[in-house]
Amino acid sequence: MNITIIGASAGVGPETVHAALARGHRVTTLSRSVYALPASEHLTVVQGTATSVEHVRQATVDADAVLVTLGTKKLGATTLFSDTASALVEAMAGRKEPMIVVSGFGTGDSAQLQNPVTRIFMKALLGRMYADKARMEDILTATSLQWEIVRPGTLSNTGTVTTTTGITSFRKGMKVPGISRKNLAAFLVDEAEERRYPHQFVLPTVRP
Repeated sequence: MNITIIGASAGVGPETVHAALARGHRVTTLSRSVYALPASEHLTVVQGTATSVEHVRQATVDADAVLVTLGTKKLGATTLFSDTASALVEAMAGRKEPMIVVSGFGTGDSAQLQNPVTRIFMKALLGRMYADKARMEDILTATSLQWEIVRPGTLSNTGTVTTTTGITSFRKGMKVPGISRKNLAAFLVDEAEERRYPHQFVLPTVRP
C-alpha cells in the first residue's frame, strides 16, 4: 500500500518510515528536513511544511493511509498542530483514506485522567504545546474524515519491537504505559494496515 508520513524527519517519524518500508510499503514523506530519511527506491520525499495545503495535497495524492507524526522541540506557544490540522482538512476534503494522527496522553479530556503530580508537571512543561494539540484534535474530530487520534504515554528509545495493541477505555488515576518510539512506529503502521480503532482516541501499548 502507499503510506504518507507527515513529519518524518525527527522523533517517531524516521522510525515509522523504516517500519513501513521494512513491511514492503511504498512511502511518501513530507517534512522540512530530509537528511534523516533513508535512501530507498520505494521512498518519495516531499520537502515542505505540514501547514501548507499545497504541500499536504502533493504528499497525500496517492495515499492509501496518512500517518501524522509531527513534533516540535519548542515548548512555548505554537500553532503548528492546529495549522497542520486545518491544512489536512482542506487538502483531504471528501477523501476516505484513514488518517492516523499522533497527539499525546494528557491532551484534551485525557488530562483529567492523570494523577495530580503528573498533571501539574505536564501543564507547567508542555501546557501550551498540548493546548495546540487539543485544538488539532478538535479540528479533526469535527470532520467526516477517517481520523484516529493516537495518544501515547511517555516515549523512549529502548525496547525491542513486539506486538502492539491499543487501550480505548480509560479511568481516572489509571497507570499510563509508556512505549518506545520503535513500537509506536509499529503501532502506526499496524493501524494503516488494519485500522483497528477508527474514529477513536487510543493509547498505544504493547501486548504483555
